[in-house]
Amino acid sequence: MTVPNTSSRSTPQLTDGTRRIWTFGFRVLDAGHIYLERTNLSTGVVDEITGGFAVTGVGNNQGGTVEYPVSPAAVLPTGSIITVVRRVPLGQPVRIGNQGGFFPETHETALDLLAMQIQQVHANTVSALRGPAAEGEAELLLPIIQFRQGRLLGFDANGKPIAVGDINATNAAAQHAATAQAAASSAATLAGSASDERILAQAARGGAETARDAAQSWSTLSMRWAQEADNTDVNGAGTRSAKHWAAVAQAAAGAAQGQFMPLAGGSFTGKVTTLASAAGGAGFNLPHGAAPTNPANGDFWTTTTTVSVRLGGTTREVWHSGNVPDASQAEAEAGTSTARRTFTPQRLAQAILALPGKPQAWGDITGKPTTFPPSAHVHDAASSSVAGFMSAADKAKLDTILANAQGLIFTQGGTGAVTRNAQEKWREIIDVVDYGASYGPVADQGAALQLALDYVSGRGGGAVRVTGRLSVARNINVWQSCGIIGGDVTPGGFTNGGAINWIAAFSPAIVLTRGFTITLYGAGHLRGLMIVAPNMTINQSVAEINAWGGTAITLKDFTGDQVIDRCGVFGYEYFVRKERLGGALNRCRIMDNNFDCWHGVDIDTAVDVVYVERNHGWPFCSENTVDPSPPGSKTYPAAVRPGTAFYFGTGMDWPHVNFNFSYGYLRGHWFDGTHAPVCIGGGADYVPERSDETRGLLIGSGADWPVIIAFEAAAQKHSIELAATTGLALLYGCAAWGFDVSGVFVSSGTGTRIIRDFQGVNSQAPNHLGAIIIGSAAQGHVVMERPFAENCVALLWKDPASTATHELIDPLWSGTTPRPTAHMYPSIASAATITIPAKIRRVIITGTAGIGTIVQAGADVGDELELILTSGLTLFHSLNVNGINLGNADRAMGAQTVIRLLRNTANSWTILRANGA
Repeated sequence: MTVPNTSSRSTPQLTDGTRRIWTFGFRVLDAGHIYLERTNLSTGVVDEITGGFAVTGVGNNQGGTVEYPVSPAAVLPTGSIITVVRRVPLGQPVRIGNQGGFFPETHETALDLLAMQIQQVHANTVSALRGPAAEGEAELLLPIIQFRQGRLLGFDANGKPIAVGDINATNAAAQHAATAQAAASSAATLAGSASDERILAQAARGGAETARDAAQSWSTLSMRWAQEADNTDVNGAGTRSAKHWAAVAQAAAGAAQGQFMPLAGGSFTGKVTTLASAAGGAGFNLPHGAAPTNPANGDFWTTTTTVSVRLGGTTREVWHSGNVPDASQAEAEAGTSTARRTFTPQRLAQAILALPGKPQAWGDITGKPTTFPPSAHVHDAASSSVAGFMSAADKAKLDTILANAQGLIFTQGGTGAVTRNAQEKWREIIDVVDYGASYGPVADQGAALQLALDYVSGRGGGAVRVTGRLSVARNINVWQSCGIIGGDVTPGGFTNGGAINWIAAFSPAIVLTRGFTITLYGAGHLRGLMIVAPNMTINQSVAEINAWGGTAITLKDFTGDQVIDRCGVFGYEYFVRKERLGGALNRCRIMDNNFDCWHGVDIDTAVDVVYVERNHGWPFCSENTVDPSPPGSKTYPAAVRPGTAFYFGTGMDWPHVNFNFSYGYLRGHWFDGTHAPVCIGGGADYVPERSDETRGLLIGSGADWPVIIAFEAAAQKHSIELAATTGLALLYGCAAWGFDVSGVFVSSGTGTRIIRDFQGVNSQAPNHLGAIIIGSAAQGHVVMERPFAENCVALLWKDPASTATHELIDPLWSGTTPRPTAHMYPSIASAATITIPAKIRRVIITGTAGIGTIVQAGADVGDELELILTSGLTLFHSLNVNGINLGNADRAMGAQTVIRLLRNTANSWTILRANGA
């Protein structure tokens, strides 16, 4: 089917008192889409009939009929118009399934409904109030109902709809106009009657005088009925002339158009606008009169002498002809009158000349000061600037230059320098003082610092300079590519416990209240600054140190390329810490800084290369930081920091941690779950309290592929610990001094550890086991190449529970008190065979079990082997050392036995010494 007709309404059809069938010539899809519109020709009222009728022709392109009323007895009276209207719903009810069958009629019906909807909208549009096409999209939006009810439709100066007038006023105008018309008609009738009377009077010349007088009286009265002035009684109270009522009607009509209605006692309800004044007269006139006896607030009146207004219960004279008299010469010269006066230019001159300090000529001024800058003393009479005074002309020039620095230029020295604008040159260096900051012990200046950073961020990046001690008690955001710069050197040269309180004296510095932080966004940087907590001094007590808190510097998560360079940070829980929001830090550089905080650098989840180099963590602010002598004789708890100087956590990838040093920290360097860390140089020292947690360098749980080169540690329980490492761990050229238990502790892990050229020196502590220890949880393989021990109890101690294999290649030792031990074998199993690696010179065997055979492979001619068999060891059957039988029967050892053997040839040994056997 199609929709051939473009209209959705029938032609109007008149009711005649008998008709009940109403035709329409357009297609409908459903009888419910039809309604009848009835227009009453007498009242203009329109209503809709939406039910109670029968429809034929549904679906027919030629249309059909509507029967209404259905009952023949209920016909519509005459005087109305019936229009059949189609009104379809605005929805789209047809649902077409995916990959289903194609039903043309269903699709066409949906399209027909769409066409009908468009026709319906078109019919409503063309019937609506709308602007011509030439005006484009005319704005014809009506005012809201509160502003248009009871009003007439009008249009403003822009042609937009507005509500005007008042229906009631319009009705009143019509009534007044009718009254005026009746009065005018009555006046005309009376005038005609009077004329007749005059004719009769003239015809009856010599008639009665009373008739003539009556005629004249009626004539006069008729003229008054026609032309008497407004608001004047004509023939009794309340009677008015036709002229009066015509004016009332005109005013009422004007009021209906938003104009004024000049009725006595009436009020204007809108803005009052009069005609503009012109040569012919003023647009508004308020005649002179008498002042009202009881004026109301807002009353305005004029008299022959005043213009007055009543404001707030008081009458104010806007002008009075006698208000301000002219000043006399005597009054002007005396200058003592307090009354208001009008001064002419002559009187002003007389008053000025009468002043004691009247102006003098420039030449008459004596004793001119010469010590003040010219800009402070300006004299209008000077023709040119002289010492002590600046002329007004020169001052004006200076003001112009200062107000607009665009007039100044700058040229750098040297060949090739170009001329630049001075203001732009000055703005290259942004100082926090430029934004209102003050240095010294003052209140929070953080707002000025943030404003300066916001400015440099807005121009694409740059640095803010701090040149003094700046107090800050708020969080500071160093935005992307922005920075804070102090000096060009690291705050240093400190003397621990010295007489000079450098912490209070050093500048440039940011005195940052604990609990607030400086956050570095991507490529943000800090350089040459001290960042110190308020009221910090040197020689902090333990109680003061325990109160430290907050993070001085925060690295913003999900960013990178931050730089912290040549700064000193003192008195916080953390020196610098990465934000923990789950994102990664891409690159950053922390270099050449000094710090004294509970924790130093604390970073996790960073990719690419993070450089942490040449930083120094030290208890600068402690009461005492000098090591005792000998060790253990004194303790200094104020020099102990309970955290880690350099911590790198899970998610770190390939950090470069080079040439950093810490003293007094529980842990110096800690790589915890870090992938492929590189540590070159640097070290860690501790104070005498060697607690169980102290480590110079700790390769923690989950760390893999570490490379540690030339790291040095001293005075910890374990100087270097390799714990739970996987993959390959490399230690090259590292050293440990004065350790409590071990220099290198392979505590756990499954990978391969290569320890090359390690030095373990001077461990005399009672808990010492060996320069290198392989712990019970260690697995995998340990290679020790050219390890060196001096003044140690043992070079290597391996826990018997360990399943790790190991190689000891070319061990070295020095010192004789005692000689270092290559191997220690605790708790040897009964009848065990002990295999000693080549190049081992000394073995200690402990425990109570029996041993059978000791074998050393790969010894060279001339090598010596020293066996120390501790007391309590039982020999089982025979003790055979490299083919030499040292006993043939079971027996218990007495005191400690020392056996020294010399290899004669490849297969024979000679006993040099044996005691205690």
